[in-house]
Amino acid sequence: MPMLRQPGVRSAACDSAALPQGTMPSLSHEQLGALYYQRGDKQKALEHYREAAREAPHDPAIQKSLADFCFVGLGQAEEALQAYSRVLALKADDTEVLHIAGNLCTTLKRFEEARGYYTRLLAVQPWNTDARKALQALPADTVPETKPDSFTDILQDARRSFSSGTQTGLDEAIDRLVEYKRGNTPGATQPRKRTYDDILDIIRQGDDAAAIDALEAFLAEVPDHADAHNALGVICYRTGAVDRSLEHYRKAVALAPGNATFRKNLADYLFVVSRDAEAALEQYVQLLRAQPQDAETLIALAQICAELGKTDDALVFVDSLLSLQPWNTQARELRNALHAVKTPRIAQENGENTHEQARVALTDGRTVEAARLLEQRVHTHPDDAAARNDLGFVYYQLGRTAEAGRQYEEATRLDPQNDVYSKNLADYYVVAKGRFEDALSIYVRLLRQTPKDVDTLIGIGRICELLGRIDDARDFCRKALDVEPWNEMARDILGRLGA
Repeated sequence: MPMLRQPGVRSAACDSAALPQGTMPSLSHEQLGALYYQRGDKQKALEHYREAAREAPHDPAIQKSLADFCFVGLGQAEEALQAYSRVLALKADDTEVLHIAGNLCTTLKRFEEARGYYTRLLAVQPWNTDARKALQALPADTVPETKPDSFTDILQDARRSFSSGTQTGLDEAIDRLVEYKRGNTPGATQPRKRTYDDILDIIRQGDDAAAIDALEAFLAEVPDHADAHNALGVICYRTGAVDRSLEHYRKAVALAPGNATFRKNLADYLFVVSRDAEAALEQYVQLLRAQPQDAETLIALAQICAELGKTDDALVFVDSLLSLQPWNTQARELRNALHAVKTPRIAQENGENTHEQARVALTDGRTVEAARLLEQRVHTHPDDAAARNDLGFVYYQLGRTAEAGRQYEEATRLDPQNDVYSKNLADYYVVAKGRFEDALSIYVRLLRQTPKDVDTLIGIGRICELLGRIDDARDFCRKALDVEPWNEMARDILGRLGA
């Protein structure tokens, strides 16, 4: 993806790691893979991740580390997909892996496999709108089979009875027509009760009110169905009935205590809605005991510890995650924020230097402090486009993506001629929102103004790749290399496209 830009501030480089000398029994192959990755030796890193996976074939977390490295670190979609398949063989309901596998298959144009992964994901998370949209966007592979028209068959049979002129045949034909109109067929039993799979179809259609009614009726008949309780909790939360959500989340966990998705939903609710950090911490600790290398659990524990003021504990969890996934940007930014609160805070500044001090703080890795100073600047100077652009950059680094987008849009509105702000907004649309058409309109406008702008050419090429327009993607990246033959990003994209 294109990198977001911020004038005057460079992004922090990854920490370099000195590789151990000789044999280090205390370091696992997975840890060695992380160290080599930080040193930039991807081939050595791959060897160790593969060896770790070979030594622990039944550990889904280690298999997932190999898959993540192949996907994020190397961009090798085929090998990553194979590794993710091994994870799913060990942990069939891993929603993150199901989603990634579906996206990878879509990119590789293996649409039937993608359909299978998205369908499995929706069976676990029927409320997942991203998966539902991805499933609906897949090209149709078969023409729906036309079902026989039962009424026509019965009517033709009746007509034959009428033409025979026999009263018995006529009576039988009329009886069959009446039974069909009532929704029955001769010898039919009572209407079939709605199954949970039927309810999943309703949820996938996005009709929340109908889904709630169906789930409540289903749970009245099957009160111990954990998936139904979890689904009802999610939909109640989404529709504003948050108090009811907690009841169903707790019931789902009580019925299926080993289901990580149900427990994560409960923990997230306790932390975000109830603001009960201690109770959420208890749930996440149980998750970590079952899955010591789960990335979502480690980052959540770090955030909760930070909320409780336990900065050192939070850093332990963040560092544990980074030892497994050194490329994890969210964890690295959280670590910067945690280190910021351990250093003396910059004095409150009400003058004109607030913006500059924010840039100094960000350069030093004090992201939270930079956000506070920029918020103060924007509050006192709402028309400062540069401050809004920088605040968008900081919000994005802190994971506050929706707020970042608003600041980028406002910066561009205030100063529409600034190419950096426009590029940031276009990059945000691609990376955070998948709004390719909106991003493309910005890039095209910029390209008309500056036909040889390398960032713009690569940005358009990346969008063309994501939209499956491979020839166009190659053309734009080649034009970028005509201007900057040394540009690594353009070369990487062309290499991935087989150019």
